[in-house]
Amino acid sequence: MTMQTTALLMHNLLGRGARVGPNVEVVTKTATGAHRQSLAQTRDRACQLAHALAAEGIQSDEHVASFAWNNHHHLEMYQGVPSMGALLHTLNIRLSPGELEYIISHAEDQIIILDPDSLLVLMSAEQVTISAGVPTIWQGAMSALKEDPNRCDFSNLTRVTCGGSAPPPALMEWFWEELKCEMIQG
Repeated sequence: MTMQTTALLMHNLLGRGARVGPNVEVVTKTATGAHRQSLAQTRDRACQLAHALAAEGIQSDEHVASFAWNNHHHLEMYQGVPSMGALLHTLNIRLSPGELEYIISHAEDQIIILDPDSLLVLMSAEQVTISAGVPTIWQGAMSALKEDPNRCDFSNLTRVTCGGSAPPPALMEWFWEELKCEMIQG
């Protein structure tokens, strides 16, 4: 009997799948239909997530929560967070805000990652007035709200700050005209 020379770590497993079958498709269901990406793309996005978390100061053994549906976003979190040595804490999206607050506090989560769908639901439920994010987050929100204007209530949202690259003028105009929400570059 031989001893295994490679440790059974998430980043080794993730890397092997992408090496052995880089074009094997991962298919998940989203609110708008099926999403398809390869194992190589899944690995790349999981690595991007791990690097982004590290850039935000997340270290090994810290808790990172996911608040997402079981789709490609969640899979990327499930692979990327443990690959960097952090602990993934999956939150149940069906719990009440009070239950979530207790669980998040008790787990000492350092950061919560939401998929775009969950973000809209959470912002609506919490009646958020001011928020921040990169332009792609708000482009996704705009697309979702254009598709279903009654999906979420953003009547309390007054200001959105965009970090990173500048938001497209059309995005800023849409937020003002449709939601009466000021969008500024942060």
